Parts: sequence; structure tokens; C-alpha cells
Amino acid sequence: MRRLLYLLLLLFAAPVAAQSPDRCYPNGGQQGTTVQVTFPAMAMVESAVLVVDGDGVKAQGPFVKGVGQVEIAADARPGLRQVRLVGPKTATSPRPFMVGVLPVFLEKEPNNTGAQAQPLAQLPVTLHGALPQPQDIDVYRLSLKKGDFLVAASESRRVGAPTNLGFYLRDAAGKNVPTRLDYRRRDPLYTCLIPADGEYQVHLHEINTLGEFSDGTTYWLTLTTGPWIDYVSPPAAPAGATAALNFTGWNLGGKPGPSTLAAELPIPAEAPRDYPVSAGGAPNLAVVQVTATPDIPEAEPNNAPASAQPLALPASISGTFGARGDVDVFQVTARAKEVLTLTVEARELESYADPVLKILDPSGKMLQSEDDQNASRDPSLTWTAPADGVYSIVLKDVASGSRGGPSFFYRLRVAAGVSDLRLKAKDPTYIVKPGAKVEVVVTVSQSYQPDEVTLRVEGLPPGVTAAPVTVPASPKRENTTQAKIVLTAAPDAAPGFGAVRVIATTSGATPLSSAATWMITGDGGWGYGTGSTDRLIVLVPTP
Repeated sequence: MRRLLYLLLLLFAAPVAAQSPDRCYPNGGQQGTTVQVTFPAMAMVESAVLVVDGDGVKAQGPFVKGVGQVEIAADARPGLRQVRLVGPKTATSPRPFMVGVLPVFLEKEPNNTGAQAQPLAQLPVTLHGALPQPQDIDVYRLSLKKGDFLVAASESRRVGAPTNLGFYLRDAAGKNVPTRLDYRRRDPLYTCLIPADGEYQVHLHEINTLGEFSDGTTYWLTLTTGPWIDYVSPPAAPAGATAALNFTGWNLGGKPGPSTLAAELPIPAEAPRDYPVSAGGAPNLAVVQVTATPDIPEAEPNNAPASAQPLALPASISGTFGARGDVDVFQVTARAKEVLTLTVEARELESYADPVLKILDPSGKMLQSEDDQNASRDPSLTWTAPADGVYSIVLKDVASGSRGGPSFFYRLRVAAGVSDLRLKAKDPTYIVKPGAKVEVVVTVSQSYQPDEVTLRVEGLPPGVTAAPVTVPASPKRENTTQAKIVLTAAPDAAPGFGAVRVIATTSGATPLSSAATWMITGDGGWGYGTGSTDRLIVLVPTP
């Protein structure tokens, strides 16, 4: 069965492309440690500066020929940062850098066979290594006890590697121990019950054998027999209050294997929108969305328009496709030509659900349907009511007939006429020579009553200027356009750089503001994009 699963993954997996030359290795470390990090693309640069998005991570000095020491504070917030090197004439693209709470064990070749297995002194531990060739296998050795429940959780794709990590566990006699395979954002997670005391070997390999390989095909794998969080529910909590949360995962509350743990956690009044939470001593984090007011809980039975749950707008609902075939229906009253915006979040919240969103008229006729939106697996839409009436909002999982349960949770937000402003920068770095000009291209997207938009640049290096740019208002309800900001360097502009932000502000009674972001992806959206940065480098190079 396991071999069949691997063959299926091989057949349907996207080709693996070589990692960006802007990669860094290792791309992370444990809190309270100093890590030597290498940027291969900067190997010829005598001195470069490390730029970090976020706090708790800094360089101990300049990077020389792409190599430098990175200090991770003991109280650094766990999770991803974006880092890049800026040299006198060039800069790398932002790359993900992981901060963890567990010791990081770096792979050392050769470790391709059981006889060469690297020993692991204790668990939990995070392994960080590379699989640069299709035939490469990394083997580690560790001691386990009967009744231990092992969790092997990969976090490779979310930290920028095109790695689909294969895993198998062998006992001292060379016999494979059966494991269960799950996926979290295309990163595999393996679990198994240890049948007897003894020494075991962990074998790691790349499942995909299509496309190119490079030393950028790296992996992060945490091995633990202790607590590990899969997800948290409800997925949202109000700021400045104590949230009653249910954590689901493995080995929680001292119970080996799949388990849950209830915890009450304070949510700070100033907490960011995506707030990391943990409980039970787990080394990893789940994320809740912080809201101004509590979500409305979905109320069953609401599987059909006749039993739909009524909503008063604006509304935010936390729901679950609790069983196979579950359909959740909500009703709203709208006036003719009234505009509603509907947003569903599931995959973004680490849910297993892949929702489909539909709107039905009072007779049950479908008026609009949405599955995925742009590069997201979560649907959203802006809809105009054709007439006064009561309309049904229908939500279900794309494969509702075959799956469902507590892990298939979602958030639905419905509001009348909510504007939106999004900006995307074409490039992360702009090099402008003294006396020259360079264009910064920004895609500006608005929904519902687009207004005039003014763009300006903050944080430019000395000697570089950029005049504000205005994008005229559009009669379209959905409007996307490109704006070009011209960077001008004075003839005597001194060499240097700035980590700048492009800020857009709308006109109108309720102004909106947003910063242009550059999306950090590795494979064109196939599963290991690692976030975004709103810091763009503007560099005046040395002569």
C-alpha cells in the first residue's frame, strides 16, 4: 500500500524545479543560538549586509563572500522571517529563515546507509539536511521505547524548499514499521506507534524524482514522541479577551497518539491579525485570527435553505463540515443592487477543508459560484443582489461526499459593500545608478467603489527621490491596473541602500491604506510559497 501511495505521488506530483540561487543554508536555527549561514549566490561579494524582516534575528557583522554569523535571540518569536543579503552592487531576493524552539541537528554526509546512520542522542529534535540527488537517502539512528508514539513532521515547503519528503522507519532487524501519512500544506507528516524497545533507523528521501535537483532540495523534519499540534479550533478569537481553544494533535495532555487538549489563553488587545498560540508544551504553533468581536458559531442543522441559519450583516461565522456530506447554509436579506462581499478562509487557517461557495436566489436557483480565488484554495466573491429578497449562502467541501470532521473547519465573513485595496510589487530589488532612473512597477487592485489611489515611497536612500503617483478612480466595481513609480538618483548620489515601502492611500470618505508586497514563492504556486515582504530594496551601487 505504501509503495502504491509513493507511485501515485510520483505520477501526479508537479515537476521539481531547482531552488532559487538566492537560497541560504541553513535557513534557520534554534532560539538562543548563533548559526553560520551561507548565501551561495554572494560567494564573490567581499562584504554584504543582512536585512531581516522582523525582530529577534540579526547578523553579528558583515557577510564575507556570502558567509556570516546570524544570532537568534533567546526570546525570538518562533516562526518564519524573511532575510536577504545586500552587497555593494547587488542583492538577493528575500528567503525564508525559520526560528524554532528545538535543537537543530544538521545532516552530515555520508549517511546514506544503515551502517552510516547519524546517531540522534535524544528527542525531540529538528533535522535539517539536503537531498541534492534523486538517489540520495539520509539515515539517522535513535532509541525508542514500546508505546512511544512518534511524530515526524516536515516543514520543508513552507520554508522555501521544493521537497516532498519520504520517510520510513526500520527496526534493528531491518523491518519497516508501519506509519501513517498525512499532509499539511503539501508538507508530509508521519506518525506511528512504536512496537518494542530498541534502536530504530529513520530513512529520508525525496518522493518526487521528476525535474531537476540541487542542494536547495532541503528539508526540515521534527522528530518527537512528545506533544505536537495539528490545528486549533475555533480558528478565531476576539482581542483583549480569554479564548477557550481546543487543540488537536498527537501526544497532547500526556496521552500517546491522536489527542485533544482544551486550554484557555489570553489574547492581547494589541495582538496581530494572525496570532500564534500553543499549549501542552508543544514545540510548534497554531494560528488564530484575532477579531474585534467574537465569531458567530455555526448552528446545526443548517444543511438546506429551509433550515438555513439567518445572518445579520456584517457577520463572521466559525463553522465546520462536521461529517461526510455536510452542507452549511446561511441566509441574508439584501436589497436590489446591494453589494455583498463574501470571504471564506480554510486552507489559510491550516484547515483540511477545500470549500466551495454558492449563492442561491429565493427559489433555489444558483446565481453565483466560486471555488478557488486566484492562487488561493479559499473562495471569495463580490456579488450584487438582483432584487429585494432573502438569499441563501451555501458552503460545502469540494469532496464533501467522502470526507468531513473536526479538522474541516472554516471562517465565513459577509459584509455589505466592503472596499479592498491590494498592491503587488513586480520585483523585490531596484538598482539605480547615480544620474539614472528606474521604474518600480506596482499592480493596484481594488474591489467595490474603487477610488483614486495615491502611491508614495518611504525610506529611500540619500540622493534618491520618487514623486507620488496617482491612479485615477475607475467606474468598474473590480479594478486592477499597473502604476509606475520613477526612482531618480542624483548624479552625486552616494552608494547605499534603503529597505523601502510603497504605500498606497485611497481618497473618499473612508480612506484605505496598504503597502505593496512581493510574494516569496519557490515553484510558481505549487505549494511551497513562503509568504511576502513589504520591504523592497533600492540600491545605489558602487562604481
